[in-house]
Amino acid sequence: MPTRPPPPGTVAVIERVRGTLATKNLTIARVSRQSLLQFPEDSRCRLPEDFYYHLRSGEFSPDIFQLFVLSATSGYRLEDWLRVFGFHLEEIPRLQLALAPLRTTLLDSMLADTKTLIPWFSETAGTEPPITPASQLFRATGLRRIESLPGQPTGKFLYAILGQQDAFAFPDLLPGSLVRVDTEMPDRFLPDTPGEPSRNLFLVNHAKGFVCCRLRPIDRTHFTLTSSEAYAHVTLELSREFHLVGVVDLEIRRLDPPEQPEVPPDLARFWSPPAFPSINQNLRVSELLRTSRLRAGLSFREASSRSRKIAEEMGDARFSIGAGTLSDYEASDDPPRHIHKILSLLVLYAIPFGRFLEGFGLRLRETRQDAIPDTWLGHEEPAVPGETFAALGTGGVLEKLVQQLQELPYFLGHSLDALTGIADLSLRDVFWMGGNRISLHPYLRHALFVAVNRRLKRPPPPQSGPLWRQHLYLLLTRKHGYLLGRCHREGDLLVVHPFSNGLMQSERFRNHSDAEVIGRVVAIVRRILPEI
Repeated sequence: MPTRPPPPGTVAVIERVRGTLATKNLTIARVSRQSLLQFPEDSRCRLPEDFYYHLRSGEFSPDIFQLFVLSATSGYRLEDWLRVFGFHLEEIPRLQLALAPLRTTLLDSMLADTKTLIPWFSETAGTEPPITPASQLFRATGLRRIESLPGQPTGKFLYAILGQQDAFAFPDLLPGSLVRVDTEMPDRFLPDTPGEPSRNLFLVNHAKGFVCCRLRPIDRTHFTLTSSEAYAHVTLELSREFHLVGVVDLEIRRLDPPEQPEVPPDLARFWSPPAFPSINQNLRVSELLRTSRLRAGLSFREASSRSRKIAEEMGDARFSIGAGTLSDYEASDDPPRHIHKILSLLVLYAIPFGRFLEGFGLRLRETRQDAIPDTWLGHEEPAVPGETFAALGTGGVLEKLVQQLQELPYFLGHSLDALTGIADLSLRDVFWMGGNRISLHPYLRHALFVAVNRRLKRPPPPQSGPLWRQHLYLLLTRKHGYLLGRCHREGDLLVVHPFSNGLMQSERFRNHSDAEVIGRVVAIVRRILPEI
């Protein structure tokens, strides 16, 4: 997990602000005077000369305009100034995953702080069995900055959480799954044969929001979103009524607990698709909030209830927003000034941080983008300063993984507990599946990693019901080594169902003698290979 300093206290904040400004030969008094010169017509962008006095009171929190002034006058990044005051934008995707959105939500993958230190490792020598504990493949080597690591963002991929009401791809994809979407020329994967659904899963964007689905062509420009659930089959025109975002190529599937998706009434009834609005149009703050809330499938009451969950998660009641206040935000173009409310809105409505600021006239690109020195952000020094992947590479599993995936989602570093349900996830809880080329279980085909909860060691009696509801367990056997698949108990016996690695029929093992249950699989990272 990434490391970061605890939220700063009042004295620490003042010292960080004073020290940061001193690196630019600035004081609060100078910043206050410069704010009058730089923003003469915007009274919101004022920094009082008694700023430190208000901070010492312990009840004052600067608003977004004051932090923007600090960024614009000092030349340091706004996201770094947020960190000085204890606000971390990386919390946004973590909270979105923890809240389980109703509608499919696009995550902002550009929120990672590249200066953040994360535990890193080197590869150990040896062969690569079909299923291998990650702790046997990698050895911890200390902390490294994200910016020095392999698999940096390429701009080619987007990431989305499947909503509870997105059942178009069910059961191929489950609610709560996180998917990666390849945006590079997705139209090349579209099917040509009218009436035949696509093999590939696509992320599409239409007037009612994002959905993951297969597409059935009617002609060259009209497609129906196919589903096994009770959705109204509405035909949409490509580029005018829906936008093809990309093709799904990777899924991080959380299996515990499995959830049955629901079909919202507005998508179960037939609806006439309107022309899809331009994604680049400039919306006022009130319009942006209303449009984003409706696309998130939330009423004011539901959004307020979810904001209370954010407040509980963050341990700060200021993140909570009342239903009336949410309504007021959409009736006025005056944005919430306080950062707690803004961050809650970004989580609830999945609005990109930069786009939200531009809605009320704060443009990040107009400020310089220097990073605040590590001393004033509380960053530790890496174990080996300046060491990069080129110095660590061994041509083994890690290098193969980076070559396959092209980029690694470092922005999810603070979200591993929400993705897996395991607090303080470690290498001991992760098993490499990259050598497992064959699987009779559809969810294990092309699997790269699985996360195992070692506290869940008691398989249930024989299960019935659909495959997506049935648990997977990892076992260590005398005969086959590690086995991963469905299993159940019959007295003192463990019955493992066929899945791969030579186990082509059910087999019985004496529990604690011939086999031991390591734990229940709670998450799978698997490739969903695009097919042309």
